[in-house]
Amino acid sequence: MKNRTILSDKINKKFIFKYEPQASVKEIFTHLEESIRTGKKHVQPKNVSITNDLAVTNRILSKTRLEIFSAIREKEPNNIHELAQLLHKDYENV
Repeated sequence: MKNRTILSDKINKKFIFKYEPQASVKEIFTHLEESIRTGKKHVQPKNVSITNDLAVTNRILSKTRLEIFSAIREKEPNNIHELAQLLHKDYENV
């Protein structure tokens, strides 16, 4: 049961994909300068992916990946093998 809890905790994590056309390298350096000046860290959460390129967003959120994310959320498989069976896919393709 402990393994199920750990997997469940991982399943319940939220991943955020943001498209921000104005995001730029300049913005990154602005945050760096502010961190140096104030001593406060500007930390991007690990579960957030920001891009200013729709092509990157489309690669990240492909139809196949969305199907996988949906199956994980709705079916709560115990492992990748079970997920592959639920999706009717070979294990190697999951």
